[in-house]
Amino acid sequence: AAVSESGARAARWLLAVVVFLIVYGSLFPFRFESAGIASLAELRAALPWARTTRSDIVANLLLYLPFGACLAWMLAARFGAAAALAGAVLAAALLSTAIEIAQIYETRRVASLADVTFNTLGAAAGGALALVLRAAGRSLGRHPLDRVLAQPIAAALVVLWVSYRLVPFAPVLGPGEWLEGIAPLWRERWGAWETVLWLVPWLVVGQALTALSRDRSGVRPLFVAMVVVAAGLVVLSGKSLVPAEGLAMLLALALTWALDRLEEPAAAGLLAFCLAA
Repeated sequence: AAVSESGARAARWLLAVVVFLIVYGSLFPFRFESAGIASLAELRAALPWARTTRSDIVANLLLYLPFGACLAWMLAARFGAAAALAGAVLAAALLSTAIEIAQIYETRRVASLADVTFNTLGAAAGGALALVLRAAGRSLGRHPLDRVLAQPIAAALVVLWVSYRLVPFAPVLGPGEWLEGIAPLWRERWGAWETVLWLVPWLVVGQALTALSRDRSGVRPLFVAMVVVAAGLVVLSGKSLVPAEGLAMLLALALTWALDRLEEPAAAGLLAFCLAA
């Protein structure tokens, strides 16, 4: 029950943040102009099924995945799993359609029904995942996902950080391009301040993984997350692994081991200070 109440509280806050990010990210810089649309037929014509790229498809899916997950989690307790999933999908479709219509009047944006489709699919995937997690937490006493259910904020931090580092998720297939992804390691110099700027968020991720770990050690899952991110920076288009972040990863592993040996309030306070500074 405590996990359920904590999850519902976290879902409400996360949903508010996600909706804000969706609206802000989709309509910035908010320069609206008249589109000369006088009828529903003209409005429909202004929303074509425009071609999209693989990176845009992945971005659309991931953008609405937490929306569907949070909304389905909140609705499931009152209306049941099936109605919660249907409600989350319908809400995502309506929100996405409203955003695309607004983008018709935002001169720097391209409105497309393809975006509505992939946004809705992302919400459906997120809602289904949330309902699976709820069912696992309800039916299994010590399921591996228990820590995720008990620490939704920590789990969200890890997912958002890894997603942030890997967006736009467009892979390149040539070894030559992969070499370009690691070329900065010997072409560029590392700077102390740049290293600190990478170190602090990786330490925060390390502590989030500590909260999610059964043995209260974040070193091993942090190493796995770093391997995933480093590999993505090499094989994804427009990404590269720079010396400052590479060094920050090594330092974060050592410092996470040290932070894991502090009391949780002390570690959290120290990281909060570093993040604010």
